[in-house]
Amino acid sequence: MLLAMFSAKAQCEAVTALNEDFSNFTISQGWTPENCWNKIAPGVLIYTAQSGDPANQYVTFYASTAVNTAGYLTTPEINTIDGAHQLSFSTWRIVQGPGEPAGNVTVQVGTVTDVADGSTFTAFGDAFTVNATTPETHSNIVIPATTAAGTHIAFKIISDTAHNAIGIDNVVWNEVPAPACAAVETLNEDFSNFTIGTSWAGENCWNKIALGFAGGGGMIYTAEDSEPANQYITYYAANAVNVNSYLTSPEISTLDGEHQLSFTAWKLAMNGTVPAGTVTVQVGTMADVADSATFVAFGNAFTVTTDEAQTFDNIVIPSAAAGSHIAFRLSADTAHNAIGIDNIVWEEVPAPACAAVETLNEDFSNFTIGTSWAGENCWNKIALGFAGGGGMIYTAEDSEPANQYITYYAANAVNVNSYLASPEISTFDGGHELSFTAWKLAMNGTVPAGTVTVQVGTMADVADATTFVAFGDAFTVTTDEAQTFDNIVIPSAAAGSHIAFRLSADTAHTAIALDNVVWQSVTAGTGTVKANAFSVYPNPTANKNVTLTYNNIDNGRVSVYSLTGAKVYETTVSGTSKDINLSALSAGMYVVKLESGTITASQKLIVQ
Repeated sequence: MLLAMFSAKAQCEAVTALNEDFSNFTISQGWTPENCWNKIAPGVLIYTAQSGDPANQYVTFYASTAVNTAGYLTTPEINTIDGAHQLSFSTWRIVQGPGEPAGNVTVQVGTVTDVADGSTFTAFGDAFTVNATTPETHSNIVIPATTAAGTHIAFKIISDTAHNAIGIDNVVWNEVPAPACAAVETLNEDFSNFTIGTSWAGENCWNKIALGFAGGGGMIYTAEDSEPANQYITYYAANAVNVNSYLTSPEISTLDGEHQLSFTAWKLAMNGTVPAGTVTVQVGTMADVADSATFVAFGNAFTVTTDEAQTFDNIVIPSAAAGSHIAFRLSADTAHNAIGIDNIVWEEVPAPACAAVETLNEDFSNFTIGTSWAGENCWNKIALGFAGGGGMIYTAEDSEPANQYITYYAANAVNVNSYLASPEISTFDGGHELSFTAWKLAMNGTVPAGTVTVQVGTMADVADATTFVAFGDAFTVTTDEAQTFDNIVIPSAAAGSHIAFRLSADTAHTAIALDNVVWQSVTAGTGTVKANAFSVYPNPTANKNVTLTYNNIDNGRVSVYSLTGAKVYETTVSGTSKDINLSALSAGMYVVKLESGTITASQKLIVQ
């Protein structure tokens, strides 16, 4: 007998997972432990039973006459109670006799270290109350790591009323699945938390398509340098020449033409020597990370020829199919070439820096309409708004005729200042003049009484009203007929200043429109180029051939700048349009600037 008991115990080795439906258990109310499952049932019954057609086996807990007496069902020994596995099981009420008993049966999940001793039970989480007479599944139960050797999962079962019974079935213990790869808006990946090794098969929602040695292709894996410590992705061509491999990012939700990509790459030494030849990196998108046929290239390919790290940036991918991934198509023209790829960043294209301008001709036609306007196109405001007890400044429009303008609305504020500030001006020299139009606006169909005062001045800091300096007399707006205020000369002021309009009303709920703000040379005369009259088409451009259109000018100049401010193209223009070719430019966002005399206008351009 002793030998038999020892042999039975020796057979119960610790398991990593469970998937138990009790179909191979002996059916009996006198069930004794088998298949390395055990019970502790003083005063209650725990046994295997079956029911239904087709027949189904399960474990039954029956309270009999025992009330608030715990019974325990325990699993085989588990060696993966590590916080990375989860439990699920199903329960249901079993009707004993002609009617369903009153009261509740509760199931508390936990662990025991001794399957013969209920006092070693440790509970985890809340208990489940079993009410339904049809099976109910309890899932995603993660038991935290425990250091107790030989731990078993245990079900502590109690009824608060005699003759209650439940069934327990389909006990599953498995690894918590990796989180689903939800689409992300941005990336900033330095691969520091990736597993290092040539067996890397993709993690953290990154993927690869690479044939590897056995498939006659290149390899993609995670590697590291020790001095200084750094992890990165390696592409190694192996013996494959001009064979494509692919590295793909997590799903991106912002392939909208308003975000940009940057990454670094460099050649790697193999066996102590940097091989000759070139590795080509083509950026694009991929709809299916397992299917290279879904790759779509954008822009020109990049070549990596040196072991000095190069940064490739300002790569704007235009709008693509929803659910796409950024992808890097990699190939080498020589065997055994390898590169490192690191610091992959996908972020919103920053607004162009607000460089100082010589002139203005702003009709606000390309501004966002709405009371939430917070400043754009290098214009700014200081306005307390309703919540701050002050006025509001925002963009509005009329429909007949169509026109956009800036609105100043006093709200409940009387004699409280608000400020509208222009872009930075480089020509406060006494040789330029300001003009603008203004008129009162109807509120709820009526033009309110009262006066709005407009004081022109300069501001050194568009976020600090104390830097406002007034020039000349204030203007008053008292009618809904448009008035033009012109020939306003601001004398020389501190460099880097902005034209500013200080606005206030002597009556609540008074509003005005402010439009057609022009700052030009006193001798400029006619021929002004408005910003909205200067266009670049097509935009984005895929073939890098674009057409510029503008008001009739003579001897103008067009310059193209990168977002870092570097001039990358320049040409002269006259008449009303010109076709230009930008084939020398890499994919990215640029600023196209038109200058004619003292007039300037700019447009953003996306080159694919």
